[in-house]
Amino acid sequence: MELENMAQSSFILNQLKQNQQPVSKGQKLELDIKQSNRFSLPSSNQNIKAQNSYIYCIRYLSMSKRFKIEHLKDSNFVEAIQNIQNLNGRVKVMGTIFKVMKLKPYYFQQYTEIKIADSVQNEEICYLEDKSGRIKLEFTNCQLNLPNNTSKTIKIEDLITGIVVMIEGQIVGNNIVNVQRINLPDFIDPPIYKPLNQTTYVCLMSGLNYDLENNTTKLRHLIQYLQGNLYFGYGNEISSNISQIIIAGNLYGNQRDAKSCLTGSIKQLQDFKQLYNQLQENIKGVDELLNELANIIPVAIMPGQNEPVSQMFPQSPLQRAHFGESFEKNTKIQFLTNPSEFNLGNIQFVGTSGQNIQDIKKQQNIKDQQDIDLIEMNLFYGHLAPTLHDTLIQQQQFTNDPFIIEQLPNIYFVGNMKKFGTKRLLNNLRIISIPQFSETGIICLVNLSTFECFSFEIQ
Repeated sequence: MELENMAQSSFILNQLKQNQQPVSKGQKLELDIKQSNRFSLPSSNQNIKAQNSYIYCIRYLSMSKRFKIEHLKDSNFVEAIQNIQNLNGRVKVMGTIFKVMKLKPYYFQQYTEIKIADSVQNEEICYLEDKSGRIKLEFTNCQLNLPNNTSKTIKIEDLITGIVVMIEGQIVGNNIVNVQRINLPDFIDPPIYKPLNQTTYVCLMSGLNYDLENNTTKLRHLIQYLQGNLYFGYGNEISSNISQIIIAGNLYGNQRDAKSCLTGSIKQLQDFKQLYNQLQENIKGVDELLNELANIIPVAIMPGQNEPVSQMFPQSPLQRAHFGESFEKNTKIQFLTNPSEFNLGNIQFVGTSGQNIQDIKKQQNIKDQQDIDLIEMNLFYGHLAPTLHDTLIQQQQFTNDPFIIEQLPNIYFVGNMKKFGTKRLLNNLRIISIPQFSETGIICLVNLSTFECFSFEIQ
């Protein structure tokens, strides 16, 4: 088995060999992450009076400007939904999708035993809303027109709450439209990609799920690989040219026993003390791990679902107090928000730790869809987290909607997915699905000089 794994790694390295230019260790390029304040929380003394409807209105007004002008000039176009009441025949109208799901998994139910697959049922009802009213939508052989000039047939279970669309269909009853076509907003061009002159890599990973009681062999091998001690030849040259590590959420493992230890008897109190001690050991272990990583390569960390920070979106950076040893010994650790937007080597990155895509899965029929396809559709929607305020809870400090994609990045990555995947949608735009390292041992490497991306498995 060990020989088979070595052969597999050797094959991967040989595949990379043709595109890899040998560079000595002394020539490693130093890069700085320049994080924007797009997802940073406003000052706590700001008085926020806006309700969720205000955010939906901002989203609608912003997204409605991105539809092609020929749609607005169509004789069947109706500016407000309430005007449909007195019409017959074919109509075209803009609005926000809202799904009524019998088993909708609200965010306060996320820790119950309800499974994601159980929330998608045939009893779903779909509405289109704007500030003037709502209409009920029915679907018969409906086509979804995508911004990349392709289309596909969709059903009601393929839609999600919160996306702004333009529908075309036939009025079949009082405030009921049978939809034949759905149009999404136009794509915005990403910034120009400026390749670096020197070969350098960014290492993307997620889901370390550190747990001292479980086997940490993969993490030890990861450190050895980054040190250049695990492989030789071209594999060593790749690791020596990694200029930045980005961890997209879930440093800590999910403490599944916490729920049973919160209340009750003396035994439960004893269990809670034991769990508390385990948490302390895990926090200390993560601190030591980050210290080792940062001694090799600068590390940037995004919080995730398992981290000891607020679970409301966007998540604030992790507290430095949890990493006393790391900050005492080096300054190569940077804490990012989740989602995060930053510039690295003149390349624009946007990434999340996966909660936005996981929540979309709760509202969709995803049996035949890959994670990378969901990430692609996420960009097509023009919004990073359209299900916010419905099944994904958002911080209330914002008076705008920071999740609207006003400018496409060069690289959009999502952590804690099931499988690795990547697509180059445009010449200047790449999307990446990052699997959990604890489950797969996979890290993702992006060559900033060629814009290529590949996975590498740590055994």
